[in-house]
Amino acid sequence: MLVTELAWWQACSRRMWLAAILSLIDIVLTGLIVYITAYHTGTDFKSVRHIA
Repeated sequence: MLVTELAWWQACSRRMWLAAILSLIDIVLTGLIVYITAYHTGTDFKSVRHIA
């Protein structure tokens, strides 16, 4: 029974680490999308002033 409980705990631990890593990746990608959107829609940037 101890082996089964230990395997369950390790599986939960792996899932928690995976969730944490995927959350960090999501935060980084969200920041990148916000930056790219701001670059292409903001008037302070050269690319927008050139088109306008």
